[in-house]
Amino acid sequence: QESMASGTPVVAYDVGGISGMIASMQTGVLVPDHRPVALAEALGGLLSNGRLLDYMKGQARMHCSSMWSMEGCADRYVHVYGELLSWWCCAKPVA
Repeated sequence: QESMASGTPVVAYDVGGISGMIASMQTGVLVPDHRPVALAEALGGLLSNGRLLDYMKGQARMHCSSMWSMEGCADRYVHVYGELLSWWCCAKPVA
């Protein structure tokens, strides 16, 4: 997240929850796990394509500022609390 906030696209293996943070070919590049050649090619391809790199820099910065701004965090809390209240109000007591 810190790298994207500074406008640096991420090149990473597509493992765990990383795909929830990185939009491949938007805010970075995701490659299959255990594929070092693919990782190197993704890095080289991004560094050699200035237009794509500039695009991803802007997208990474925008994505980070929208997701981790005070407003973005507050919106997610409101959503979670709304779902909890909806569940709680509609839940039937267990006898």
